Amino acid sequence: MMYKLLIVEDEKFIRKRLVEHCPWNEWGFECIGEAENGMEALSICANLQPDVVLTDVRMPVMDGLTLISKLRNNGFNLPIVVISGYADFSYAQQAIEYNVMAYILKPIKQQVLKDTFSKVKNTLDKGLIYITSSPAVKDTTLLPVLNYIEENYHNDIRIQRLAELAHLSVSQLMRRFKNETGLSIVSYINKLRVEKAKILLDNTQLKIYEIAQRAGFDDVRYFCRVFRYLTNYSPTDYRERCRNEAEA
Repeated sequence: MMYKLLIVEDEKFIRKRLVEHCPWNEWGFECIGEAENGMEALSICANLQPDVVLTDVRMPVMDGLTLISKLRNNGFNLPIVVISGYADFSYAQQAIEYNVMAYILKPIKQQVLKDTFSKVKNTLDKGLIYITSSPAVKDTTLLPVLNYIEENYHNDIRIQRLAELAHLSVSQLMRRFKNETGLSIVSYINKLRVEKAKILLDNTQLKIYEIAQRAGFDDVRYFCRVFRYLTNYSPTDYRERCRNEAEA
């Protein structure tokens, strides 16, 4: 199955290289359109309904972060990949809050793009909705729980509060949650926090303990243990791996 891709980039040279020089078909995507700013992209999204958007951040008329915000507010539950020439925490943090799937720094390496869109395709193949990092669920009782976790992953999350949101007892919630997601609530939250931390490790110069705190871990040692368990890398090794891939 080919997935529909929209590319949004104000620099014509970069946009054309992305459209014409990447083997999108080999990666499972069809480029159905290109836009030079967020306003144009919104119109294309409404008309062509892409499955995934690849967008720059700094653009005239409407920037990429505003575009992402409007897409989310208008119900576009699709993966979004951000490209940017700015290794700035504020951009990465906003991108995380809008639940983008990846944040790629320019100059763009084709291998990094290929690896990123392999993950995008895997997400789409599994039928996941990417408005949040949570999977699509049949039990709609859990939707407010998943949304709350997504919005508050960086804060202390109490299971009792989650149970109240779902109007369930704690034991009922834990059982239903495991049945729907395949994970315990704690494991699910840790996995989400690690995904957020990976974006910060790849795109900022924040110290490991700062990333741990921003991702919702109070104890940096616990963060490092969980990170290694889920990725097979320490946070430091993961950051180094990302840098090596970007330079390759």
